Amino acid sequence: MFVYQDNTLRSEYERGWKVKDIMLVHSIGVVTGRDSLTIHHSADRCWQVVQDFVSLPPEEAREKYELGKDSQGWKLSPAHRDIQESGTSQDYIHPIFYRPFDVRYTYYTGRSGGFYGRPRQKFMHHMLSGENLGLITVRQVKSGKTWQHCSVADQLTESSYVSNYTSEGNYLFPLYLYPGKSLSSSMIDSQRRPNFSLRFLAALTNALGLPQSDESDNPLPSGVSAEDIFGCLYAILHSTEYRRRYRDFLRIDFPRIPLPKSLSLFRQLAALGQQLVSFHLMNHPKLQSIEDVQHFGNNRQAVKVGWTKDNGGAVWLDGQGSRANFKRGTSGFAPVPEEVWKHHIGGYQVCEKWLKDRAVKKSQPPRLLSDEEVLHYRRIVSTIAATIRLMNEIDKIIHSHGNFPNAFAAN
Repeated sequence: MFVYQDNTLRSEYERGWKVKDIMLVHSIGVVTGRDSLTIHHSADRCWQVVQDFVSLPPEEAREKYELGKDSQGWKLSPAHRDIQESGTSQDYIHPIFYRPFDVRYTYYTGRSGGFYGRPRQKFMHHMLSGENLGLITVRQVKSGKTWQHCSVADQLTESSYVSNYTSEGNYLFPLYLYPGKSLSSSMIDSQRRPNFSLRFLAALTNALGLPQSDESDNPLPSGVSAEDIFGCLYAILHSTEYRRRYRDFLRIDFPRIPLPKSLSLFRQLAALGQQLVSFHLMNHPKLQSIEDVQHFGNNRQAVKVGWTKDNGGAVWLDGQGSRANFKRGTSGFAPVPEEVWKHHIGGYQVCEKWLKDRAVKKSQPPRLLSDEEVLHYRRIVSTIAATIRLMNEIDKIIHSHGNFPNAFAAN
């Protein structure tokens, strides 16, 4: 190390379990090679582009879709051939977790070096074969940045989901592993197994003072589900005290997660973590009726996006000025508290990033936010507010059990 680190905290932190030793099967997310061609805001648009792309001579498609020269990771002719040989079926259209709270659509055949540069098919089939969850995190964080690189997905995941820095490769850790596709759907569901190492399960069982289940290939602690464990891990990773206390170590390798040493703490963290998962997948019941944030004004074009303190905090779609000296416009969303506006997941300031990705671009025709997108943004704001609240609750619960490191078992 070329900078000072507190060795006391280092030895304390290293008592935790490195996430790659908890969930052995993991991979970097998919790499398309040409996002503008392969990833789209709607399934309909994705299908239209695929049909048009494959109907054109390759060089004409290159010019129309501004694909540039071939690179080592993506070549036009194999991409064109992959679509032709797939039979251009809508069965290949899948949701993909592209950026935080930004689920788009893609045409995914799984063939390496085809329409996708690196589809990671042998790994991603775990996310496509049945219901699943995936923990998304990074191995290291660019120098000087705070660790906030954690999210969840239940579908395909792009390699820059929580950060687009090359040095911050985004890894996906699936909760369940599915067998090969040669089995029937019912057999696949019955033979899936949690992606937890036996050593980790034995340590967790011992920490909680529980017997192990009698399933030899799936020895979870008795009375504990795989989703409970996932929720507990997810909650700890969202503790602000955990992120502050171990910030120096979280930046240099996969996160290490301590094991609760009481069943009571485990259950409480699991419940809060599962709430976070539900909010971050945007399927929490409270997101069905959004009343705490509204869209105002008639304009639905994201022109100059920014935030001011008006109306309890307002995100403007049509403001003016620089980021440091931003002026209000006539249309936007409110109330959006400052802590919600500034909240980051990984390298992205979510409330700003989502709108900027839908902003009016000079080279394209004007684009209006649809009713569905307006509702989705309101849900993003509510989700982040709920996340901040739950992160505070997680800290309070950990503190009530003795805080770090006393609330956690020695590994």
